[in-house]
Amino acid sequence: MLTKSEILFLEYCNLRGYVANRLSAPTDGGRFPDYELVIGTNRIVAEIKEFRANPADRNMTGAIQEGRIQVFGDEIGRRVRTHIEDAERQLRRYESQQVPCLVVLYDDIVVNGSRPNPPGLFPVDVMNPLYPGHVEVGMYGHQVAQVRLHPDGRTESLGDIRGGKRTLRSGHQNNISAVATLHDYDSKSGLYLIVYHNFFAKNPLPKSVFTDSKDRQIEKPGHPDSCPGSLQRVQI
Repeated sequence: MLTKSEILFLEYCNLRGYVANRLSAPTDGGRFPDYELVIGTNRIVAEIKEFRANPADRNMTGAIQEGRIQVFGDEIGRRVRTHIEDAERQLRRYESQQVPCLVVLYDDIVVNGSRPNPPGLFPVDVMNPLYPGHVEVGMYGHQVAQVRLHPDGRTESLGDIRGGKRTLRSGHQNNISAVATLHDYDSKSGLYLIVYHNFFAKNPLPKSVFTDSKDRQIEKPGHPDSCPGSLQRVQI
């Protein structure tokens, strides 16, 4: 049975004219990804993951619906990182085939018929699992501020660096070519993807795919360790 995220992703591919073939279970019984895409002359393997309601989501929804004042929080990038790491174990099967591998994330968090994080606010809502900051940190690790404390009490900023929990890095899980977020909240735009290219990808995702005007491609302006928190649009 297909998940909602798979149904929407197949609908997205149909709208764009992409061929999406469901991959068959391997004879060795091991884990494997969901789909093989054919876009023009490009072959791409994709694993679809969706965020589902957890106890924290249910607690937050209850507080909102009951009008309770409550503080909420979570580790930035944690949920994205968890899905990337799980998807990588499935995509690893294609590591030797020199084929780009894509992780697609979709927010299907619904509690009592309500979505606690309004989907359309994902660019600014830090509680939304598809918030760009969560994706960036989930891919490359925590952002850490360096501060020097002087004997006279002055503080001096030494700039931000990359901290721990680096999911994607040189020589580690670099079979993931990109992480994409799937959005369906806007009736005018319809379904669209935001594609975050992996700076360290062994088999980079071609920038000639996912170029529809409604889609977006994002990349790091430099090495992730030197520009934590910074993202830029890919210029096609």
